[in-house]
Amino acid sequence: SPDDPPCSVPRESTHLSASYINANVGSTRIIPQPVGIVLDPMHVNITCLYPTDAATDIRDNDGCGPPTQDPKYGSKGARRAGIVGRR
Repeated sequence: SPDDPPCSVPRESTHLSASYINANVGSTRIIPQPVGIVLDPMHVNITCLYPTDAATDIRDNDGCGPPTQDPKYGSKGARRAGIVGRR
């Protein structure tokens, strides 16, 4: 929204996707230009972590569940839609 300051999380967001960087890595830049926001893990509720990009924007449970289109477990998968197999 126009009222949100730059690099802020929109008020209507249910989750935030981010990179977790260990302080022991040093001052090496991961991305060539300065971008993003820094969050203190002592003051943030981390609900799930993935070792790579996990496409959290297409997952159930605010980014921590299965992909919505997963045939067996997703909320919009074939099993949930009531699709019946061949006769």
